[in-house]
Amino acid sequence: MSNLPDLDALPKVMGDDGQFHATDDEVDLSGTPIEAWVALAFFWALGLTVFYQFFTRYVLNNSASWTEEIARYLLIATVFTGPRLAWPKTTTFK
Repeated sequence: MSNLPDLDALPKVMGDDGQFHATDDEVDLSGTPIEAWVALAFFWALGLTVFYQFFTRYVLNNSASWTEEIARYLLIATVFTGPRLAWPKTTTFK
């Protein structure tokens, strides 16, 4: 047979009134390591820099010269913080 779960045994999300009644579990970020926050900051800085580069190049028609090099360094920083997060989980580098 198949390994599909019994749909009647799953919790119901549609009430008898036809409305969606699902609740989400509370998110706990207290166990997030500092390296993850640093990687997130690098990633957001990279995204904002690339957006600024796009905006100045195509909207203002005057590209900011510093954005390409900063974006490159931020991408390198983001890539180098990723393996540090994966190392304790042994998801890579076996």
